[in-house]
Amino acid sequence: MNEKLENHWVYSICTFCITILLTLIVPDYIKEKTKDSLVHNPEISQLLNGTEIENITYLGNDTYMIIANNKNYIAIKKYYSVMNYRWYLYEKINEWG
Repeated sequence: MNEKLENHWVYSICTFCITILLTLIVPDYIKEKTKDSLVHNPEISQLLNGTEIENITYLGNDTYMIIANNKNYIAIKKYYSVMNYRWYLYEKINEWG
């Protein structure tokens, strides 16, 4: 009986550790995949008139800053239904606030 109880605790601790690791690793992986898809997105390329993207920075809340051709752009992913979204691209002129 005692051995079964010890095995139960070992499995519980392993499951907890795996869950914590996945919680820490998966969001960064998803952000990197979104950055890659943003670079190869035909709509974004068309809006940037084919200029090469130099750098992409995640700002939070599905918002990215794109540096292309010495100009800064802000790309925002807005959902219009549960699974469907559209990218909006704005040229960054200045900051306030």
